[in-house]
Parts: sequence; structure tokens; C-alpha cells
Amino acid sequence: MSVPLIACSAVLAGARSFAAIGQWARNAPQDALARLGVRTTTVFSTRIAPQGGHPAAS
Repeated sequence: MSVPLIACSAVLAGARSFAAIGQWARNAPQDALARLGVRTTTVFSTRIAPQGGHPAAS
């Protein structure tokens, strides 16, 4: 459920493309990601925005 919330937040912040949504998610503050339900994935409890699942996207 966090991916749609991140996308909506990015659009409300002014993102107008998929690339802009990805940039917003990558640059979002940790507290914003926590509020949107992004899980921690590192030992240091750093939240990382979800990434695209398509192999060509990387």
C-alpha cells in the first residue's frame, strides 16, 4: 500500500511524470517515508523507497 501513497504524495508535491515520482521518492525525508508506511531495510533503520520491478528500469 505504500507505493500508491508515495505516488500520490509525489503528485501532490508537483511531480508530473513517472520519473519525477521516482525522484521524489528517492529524495523524500525519512520521516515522510515512515508516515507513508515504507519498511526499513537496513541495519541502520533507513527507509528506502520501493524500486521498479522491471529489469530494464535499472
